[in-house]
Amino acid sequence: MNDAFSSYLERIGQDNASVTRRVSAFVDVSEELTGEVAVDLLLEDYVDASGARTLTDLNVFTESHLVSFVNFMNEDDMFLMSLRTEPLSCRIAKTEYTFGQASPQSKLSVDLRFRDSPDVGARFTATGLNCDALMELVRKYFLRRT
Repeated sequence: MNDAFSSYLERIGQDNASVTRRVSAFVDVSEELTGEVAVDLLLEDYVDASGARTLTDLNVFTESHLVSFVNFMNEDDMFLMSLRTEPLSCRIAKTEYTFGQASPQSKLSVDLRFRDSPDVGARFTATGLNCDALMELVRKYFLRRT
């Protein structure tokens, strides 16, 4: 796993051995499937009513693909999507989050619909400092083309 990915995991407090091992394995799978180098990562997470943080999906971005690993800590299910698909709409819902200034209490979810298949969408969620990472990736891969 490259240094940028390791730094990201550390920044969001998810650099423990079990997470790092799964992320590294799925980055390798993404690169094998797409034939492209992984460029960006997003770990999706949420905080439940008791305050416990739960990791859900791992998203690996390559130059032209998004590979999402659903419930990546427990399953090997994945979804592959072309990043050449043009977004039709983007809904952003935020709680205690100011763009670029995430706090530990921040929550962010982004729902996308695509022009080629308006019934198919993508949803990304993040909490805490991970909100800034999510917003950066949404801007880079989706909003730049709307």
